[in-house]
Amino acid sequence: MEREKHLFFCKKCTNRKFSREKGIICGLTGEQADFEENCSGFVEDIVEAEKINKYQNYNGYHNDSVGGWIRFANFIIDRVVHLAIIFIISFIFAIANIEFIFNMDRVEEIVFELSLYVVYYIVMEFSFQTTVGKLITGTVVVNIDGSKPTLKVIVGRSFSRLVPFDALSFLGGGASGWHDSWSNTKVIKRRDMKKNVHFDEDILDQDLLSEF
Repeated sequence: MEREKHLFFCKKCTNRKFSREKGIICGLTGEQADFEENCSGFVEDIVEAEKINKYQNYNGYHNDSVGGWIRFANFIIDRVVHLAIIFIISFIFAIANIEFIFNMDRVEEIVFELSLYVVYYIVMEFSFQTTVGKLITGTVVVNIDGSKPTLKVIVGRSFSRLVPFDALSFLGGGASGWHDSWSNTKVIKRRDMKKNVHFDEDILDQDLLSEF
């Protein structure tokens, strides 16, 4: 079961506790939830459950991730942009008569290309929550709760893309790629962000809000 589904129960459980390192954890085990279907230690906190349900409804918490083919289109477009960036940089180096880029061996070329690949995603997704590919398909990257990812999350998400076959991982069920699952993020339609409205955060415990 994914972290998002675990939190659906944990945030409403009287046994929940908050850890600065791990986020919401189980007060019985001291660890993040790892159950598959149901938690044997779950005891619903009726008051908090009502508050959380209201918060989730106000914030469009249940916005769905886009389909796998849209994700694949994003990847193809961004890959073309990545290759274009490499070409432009190589062209500039050639004009400036900088020979370094032309004297690299194959390993150095791979490191150079992958570095640009990661930097492209970090800059675009942290600054704008989108990339050229996502801009064309009208999608954005958000945390699983719909909020804007932090730089730390985006960096982790971007480096996760270097794992072989990650680009194909969202073509299976759920349209959630490995770099989504590992960073607790998802890609939604930009129009869904407009459904989010402000809600008084004082109605919820701060430990709960930390993982919304």
